[in-house]
Order: sequence, then C-alpha cells, then structure tokens
Amino acid sequence: MTDKNKIKTILLIGKTGSGKSALANVISGTDNFKESELSVSTTKEIQSKEFREDNVDYCVIDTPGIINADWSQKKLLIMIAKVAYLAKDGIDQILFVTHGRFDPVEVPIYDLLKTIIFDESIAKHATIVCTAFSNFKDKSEIKEDIDLILNSESNISEIVREYEERCVHVDNPSIEVEDVGELKSNKRKRNKSREILLEYLSKNCQGDPYKPEKLIQLGNKITKLRC
Repeated sequence: MTDKNKIKTILLIGKTGSGKSALANVISGTDNFKESELSVSTTKEIQSKEFREDNVDYCVIDTPGIINADWSQKKLLIMIAKVAYLAKDGIDQILFVTHGRFDPVEVPIYDLLKTIIFDESIAKHATIVCTAFSNFKDKSEIKEDIDLILNSESNISEIVREYEERCVHVDNPSIEVEDVGELKSNKRKRNKSREILLEYLSKNCQGDPYKPEKLIQLGNKITKLRC
C-alpha cells in the first residue's frame, strides 16, 4: 500500500439487511465480508478491507446495522469510536445503503450520525446506494426512485436534492447458489455493479477527504490512547 493519507476511505452505513456486506465484497472484489439476505445482522463488528484498483488505494469500511441491532448507547458509542479511528484521516465517500427502493426507515440513521459525528457538510460527501435494484439499467425506474427520495421531505433527501447524481442503483445478488446458470447470471450482475461503483468512486473521490471536526477529534483521542 502507498502512504496511508492517500488511501481513499469508503464508509458503508445502513440498516440490517440493506446489503452492506455484499456491497463491500463487490467494491473490494473480495469475499472478506460475510453476506446474508436475512433481516438479522451477521455483521457484529466493524470490518475493513484495503484494496487497489487502477493504481488507487481504497479502504472500504463495513458497519453493523445500526437501526435493527438493538444496541445500548454504550455499544453504539464504541462502534462510532472504532469508525473514528479507522477514518481518522478523513472519509472520501459515505455510502448510505438501502435495499431495493428507498425506504424512509433509513432516515433516522442519517439524522443520528449527522448529529453525533458528522456535520452540515455531510451531503457533499455522501451517496445513497440502492442495492438489490434488479432493474438498475432502467433509467425510468431509477428516476422514479430518485423522485421518491426527493419527495420524502426528509433530511437524507438533501444528498440528492443538492447533488442529483449522488444516488447509485446496483444489484448484487448472492453467489451462494447451486444452479450454474443462476450463478453465472449473478456474477455478471455483480461485475457490472462493481464497474458502476468504481467508476463512480473514481469520479467522486478526487478532492480532499471529509474531515468533520467531531469525528477527527474522537479519532485522534483514540489514537493517543492506543499509543
């Protein structure tokens, strides 16, 4: 890996079952993250993976589902502290992951993290990623979903309202299937998703990383404690 400061940090956030782990595998081109289609979280701890693509180093960070995990405040704060440590040099993209069409239940995650560790500038560095969107090549269906987000009158809509291209639709079906034909089809879809996502990240990770004051301060404190 090159100098740590040059690594593009990608943070995945979403409720349990949104497809974050599958997305992390697709982006990184690995199978390091345990995938599940169940509504019960299989990601219990924060996981990260560094990889290189087109001479660019990335670090993708997968977080447990926040809304459905039924955590205590203490455990939530510990998770946030771990994110702060991993992202202490800043975050290049925050991906808010939703399963299929946009679901208003995602909104509390955005509001919570905006208050605790991010700030008003979050919309400039965030993207909504709709996974399991089977018609991700259909522009009319994508527009319909974007309109749903814009009309939700929620804070998360500010991401798309200000930057309409910051909504990516992909499909990452399971490759844990027995049927050979289905397996080939699912791999093709995931490869296309990876192509879309990496092209998007390449275009949108050009500037300086996002360094919200609260996140950086917390990350620095944890770094000192670990020394």
